[in-house]
Amino acid sequence: MKDINHLIKKLCPNGIKYKKLEDCLDYEQPTKYIVKSTEYNDSYKTPVLTAGQSFILGYTGETDGIYKADSKNPVIIFDDFTTGFHWVDFDFKVKSSAMKMLRPKNNICFRYVFYAMSCIKFQASSHVRHWISVYSQFQIPIPPVEIQREITEILSTQDKLIELKQNLIDQKKQQKKWLMQNLLTGKIRLKGFKGEWEKVKLEEIFSSINSGKSVKNEENGIYSIYGSTGEIGKANSYDYDENIIIVARVGANAGSLYKIYNKCKISDNALLIRINEKNSFLFIFYLLCQINLRNLVYGSGQPLITSGHIKKILTCIPLIEEQTAIVEILSVQDREIELLEKELEQEKLKKKFLMNLLLSGK
Repeated sequence: MKDINHLIKKLCPNGIKYKKLEDCLDYEQPTKYIVKSTEYNDSYKTPVLTAGQSFILGYTGETDGIYKADSKNPVIIFDDFTTGFHWVDFDFKVKSSAMKMLRPKNNICFRYVFYAMSCIKFQASSHVRHWISVYSQFQIPIPPVEIQREITEILSTQDKLIELKQNLIDQKKQQKKWLMQNLLTGKIRLKGFKGEWEKVKLEEIFSSINSGKSVKNEENGIYSIYGSTGEIGKANSYDYDENIIIVARVGANAGSLYKIYNKCKISDNALLIRINEKNSFLFIFYLLCQINLRNLVYGSGQPLITSGHIKKILTCIPLIEEQTAIVEILSVQDREIELLEKELEQEKLKKKFLMNLLLSGK
């Protein structure tokens, strides 16, 4: 790999010039590519895209008005209202007119411009179209194309490392899911265990299940406060110092699970579950994850789950010795996933550092 500093000294003796995005990119309106029907189906071939976080909304069977893109002719889709954007190198249709398709002008490295756009700090605060009036006027550093390509190669390599880590995480999560589906239901038995699993209601496993309390966030608190979204604040005192399973009781996260081991308070928008001594705390946590309590949530305006619904669930469990053996297997999966997620975060931080370094114009 070439020394970028050497290239800059050689090719940019007077510094790197800046250009407006409108001088780097052409845009096309999406009118002829808008999907007519939102009856999506995964069996269809053509994805329907949005430039927002959801990206692929679904798949359409429509065969006309398809935007043609591939690895040799990619495009940037840009949301004119939110200014979100994505790199796309496959055929697609779009959801709405609030989109622009951006293509490169002249002799410029398109992927370099995409990376440079990612460094623009702009928060859309009004519901107006931004490309022509605001966004296209932003300037980015445009070194000679040799340097653009070198920077792009470095950042693309980092993207591939991030993608690799994410794929490993996804594979490991699928492996854990398969193990949970089979080990926690007794479909697959561990060697050495032959006893029958006992059919029980969850209330027979719990030593208690009840709601938390109304709590106040204290600025200089040292103990965590947990609620329906996990940790929600700090307190100067604690109510619990034991192994507890928390179930989000109300709101969009209702039915979500968290396991707690530290001194804490628990708010009244969560349920707290204690497990009796006859069972493994972690086995029951994994079991509740497998059962998926979110399926018990009701109410559209204010989603809710109650202790009454949870307690009456029927399930089957083995003796604690087999529970412990199953937990050991699943815990290994969790540790491997956690390690990979930390490595992924490190790769993302490295990319951020490289982008700040290489796309600063310095």
